[in-house]
Amino acid sequence: MMTANPHQLTPQQVLAQPSFFKLICGASFTDLPTIAPLVEAYLPAGIACIDIAPHPDVLACVITAFEAYQAKNATAVLPTLMVSLDLDGDPHFRKVAVKPDACIACGLCLPECPTEALALDATLPEQLAVDLPKCYGCGRCVPVCPTDAFAWVPQTQLPEPLQAILSNPWVNAVELHTHALDVDSLRKCFEDCATVFAGKLISLCFRPSQTASEQAWIGYLQVFEGLVAGVNGFPLLQIDGKPMSGSEEAFSSKPAIEGALQVLRQYQPAYPVTLSGGVNLNTPALVKTLVGSGFQRLGIWGVGVGTIARKKVAGLQGEVAIAGAKAFVKAFFS
Repeated sequence: MMTANPHQLTPQQVLAQPSFFKLICGASFTDLPTIAPLVEAYLPAGIACIDIAPHPDVLACVITAFEAYQAKNATAVLPTLMVSLDLDGDPHFRKVAVKPDACIACGLCLPECPTEALALDATLPEQLAVDLPKCYGCGRCVPVCPTDAFAWVPQTQLPEPLQAILSNPWVNAVELHTHALDVDSLRKCFEDCATVFAGKLISLCFRPSQTASEQAWIGYLQVFEGLVAGVNGFPLLQIDGKPMSGSEEAFSSKPAIEGALQVLRQYQPAYPVTLSGGVNLNTPALVKTLVGSGFQRLGIWGVGVGTIARKKVAGLQGEVAIAGAKAFVKAFFS
């Protein structure tokens, strides 16, 4: 087991916090010019966790931000740093590519992209270009394309760089994303990563609504718990309602809330449950509307927010960006 970084929240401290806010940078999002100021804005907000892609350049970028912040704030306790991992072809681990023969450069997809990863190439005006670091596989561009010009490109995690990333002393949490709830893939992941998983906060991100049956996800959770215990880890559940939706609609987090309620009522895990996917500033009020109580009384520990968190500080700098991040985080628990 690696030595924990003394400047970060430990897994035990994260799970003991009265409110859990995770900044999701994106499992396939590797745009460093966006990630660096995003992390810098949210570090002073007292968040519990930052979730990043399993990419060495992203890790180095975030560690640089951590060290710079601590150099100015010697007594600050930094959030736990989580790396997202794919278990079985989850949609979080993909990017789009353009089929040149099919693209007609109509531009219908441009306003759909939340990160401006798509652009008409200035040198080839009849060709759409994809800025791959900015693409995180949300899929908004795909249904509006009239010629089926997009293809999915899976983001493969190579074993050696991944082991190096997970062995970094700043990384004290992982999130395992499952689309198929394949038990064999889950067991294989723990076999391959047993040493680097030891003592970490280990989150499982899944969607109960996409499983074949309630018994299927209950059985999967039981295996997950046993594997986490086997590496002396600390389990956490993230219920993903509308993954990568980036929606600010009033009811966009309803699938996540309903999924969490299903897990809490039918399984009652002895560890925290959090929400993601469609989460926005309407979520706390929607929780109260649906169940008549707030996060904690319901048994929901907190939230993970990605696109909306980026939007709240986009274009802002310095203290203005920090103030925006603090206000955004506070709104979930006030």
